[in-house]
Amino acid sequence: WQGYRCEEGRQARKPRTGEQVVQARCQDCHSTGKQGAPKLGDLNDWKPRLQNGVEPLVKSAIGGHNNMPARGGMADLSDAEMKAAVEFMVSKTGGAAASK
Repeated sequence: WQGYRCEEGRQARKPRTGEQVVQARCQDCHSTGKQGAPKLGDLNDWKPRLQNGVEPLVKSAIGGHNNMPARGGMADLSDAEMKAAVEFMVSKTGGAAASK
């Protein structure tokens, strides 16, 4: 990186928030539970996945899991953006799981 431009001369982009990432891609499957994805806002769907905290979910989202491709199919997402997206979705459960 050189300033705000990467070496190839492309403009560096501002990191996306978790909500922006979810709206751009994650909700495509997580709003309906498509192909077994835990549904947004459904604590019962998320609870078993949160038994070991958020970090294993972030790692799984980055690497891909079952029918979900790595980074949800958005290869340009940073690890921090992936973490923000997972944390945003977990926060929507409204339960104690969101603080794990």
